[in-house]
Amino acid sequence: MFLWIVGVLSLYVSLPFVKFLRSDAVSWHDRYVPRGNFTEWVHAQNSIALERLLDNFIDENGAILASPSRNEPDYYYQWVRDSAIVVNTLVKQLPAIEQNLQYDQLVHRRILQFLNNSFVLQRLDNLSGKGVPTSIRGLGEPKFNVDNTQFNENWGRPQNDGPPLRIITILNYLQHLNNTGKQIDHIITHNAKEGFLPFKVTKDIFDNILFWDLQFIVDEWKSENFDLWEEVRGHHFFTSVMQLYAIERTLPIAKQNHLLRKKFVESLVDTRHKIREFILDNRTGFISKSANHIISCPEIYGKRSGLDIATILASIYTHDGSNTSEHLDLFHVDNRYILNTLYGLTESMSDLYPINKENERHSKKHNLAAVALGRYPEDVYDGVGISEGNPWYLATAAAAEHMYKLARKFIEDEKSIPISPSDEFWKFIIETDSKDKFDVKYHSHAFNETIKSFVALGDSFLDKIRLHVADDGSMSEQINKYTGYNQGASDLTWSYGSYLNAYQAREEILAYLSH
Repeated sequence: MFLWIVGVLSLYVSLPFVKFLRSDAVSWHDRYVPRGNFTEWVHAQNSIALERLLDNFIDENGAILASPSRNEPDYYYQWVRDSAIVVNTLVKQLPAIEQNLQYDQLVHRRILQFLNNSFVLQRLDNLSGKGVPTSIRGLGEPKFNVDNTQFNENWGRPQNDGPPLRIITILNYLQHLNNTGKQIDHIITHNAKEGFLPFKVTKDIFDNILFWDLQFIVDEWKSENFDLWEEVRGHHFFTSVMQLYAIERTLPIAKQNHLLRKKFVESLVDTRHKIREFILDNRTGFISKSANHIISCPEIYGKRSGLDIATILASIYTHDGSNTSEHLDLFHVDNRYILNTLYGLTESMSDLYPINKENERHSKKHNLAAVALGRYPEDVYDGVGISEGNPWYLATAAAAEHMYKLARKFIEDEKSIPISPSDEFWKFIIETDSKDKFDVKYHSHAFNETIKSFVALGDSFLDKIRLHVADDGSMSEQINKYTGYNQGASDLTWSYGSYLNAYQAREEILAYLSH
């Protein structure tokens, strides 16, 4: 016997709003975001998130603030990783933004500034190494001052996820222009401010920006580096998957348009093969017989569980958009190791963070709905210093995005859903006494109910954000796990970007379900 739990989840997200403790920050622009109705709040928060994200650009040079916070903590810097991720969010928003004259020209200008800023930072000597063309080592530098000067203090360097993320973002932008019949020179003419740009056509972008980031991957893909949380030196699932995906996205475009030299393309093909083998090799340790989830950093497995929201980020960042040919063919959102990672994070954090305890009004079996998620269970960074870890907005929104994309994938595949009760993730969705695998037939009533369960579970994560976001819609880096107040860096750009991604994924799956 098995029972779909969608009713429990749907009930939760439709409950009347209960006021929890949260940020008491002064409203920005005297705006108040009503939260009494979940559906109305979702749309209102999306508009706020886009505004706040765009406000964190420095107009003079296109640098993107991680946060406007200058003290406790000081995040008034530009990170290569964060910048690439949030600009990629803007690229994904373009189909909707281009219908809005208020944002169309501004967003294209911000993306052009990002391209120009990338060119500048690539050539800047820093503590990771000389800039290009002298050396590619400097491309592992994680952060810079907002005036485009080097950051000369001690830090976790190098961080090798920045170059591949930048490649992915730029290629997604060029692909969008191609899909909409636009040329980069036209965009420059109509949207760039006066001044020199080091590119005029697509070939310039490949030669002057993408080539160097690709060369960095070729040379450094197996080198130890710091993770995206800037804490652990080793080999990281997130970084390796991003490196593989960057090459996967590059090759068809470069080959079709003859944008890179043949010999260099051959080196990319060889590197792609090596990274792929490295990720899948049991000796690497991302996949372990002792765990049913991804091990984020094998070097510290045992000291830590290996559970990390970075694994979910790796999956959702490499499976974006409706063109499935652009998706990485590994670790899709329905991969059992990815799904079990989300389950492990949610199960552990439902107990770790007291603000998740209201779920106990459900039966113990089902109290995993509506959980605020953090980075990893063993986290001790509190947003300012070392004490106790907290939930993060970007992590919670990423979980929502994952569920929406999972629902969409099963619909697009037009195949039965294979369910293995031994995989813990399915405890979110069904109750069953059976240990045998079974299929939920495509387009059956059970299939439709399962899809609704995924969407309801995604909504439960967004609902947790609704309960704790500030009255003016602002999102910090973290949510205090005891009080529910915003904590850490204020107006974190990545928080807003993650919400925008989740919102877009939700709109897409709801459009599917309405047909």
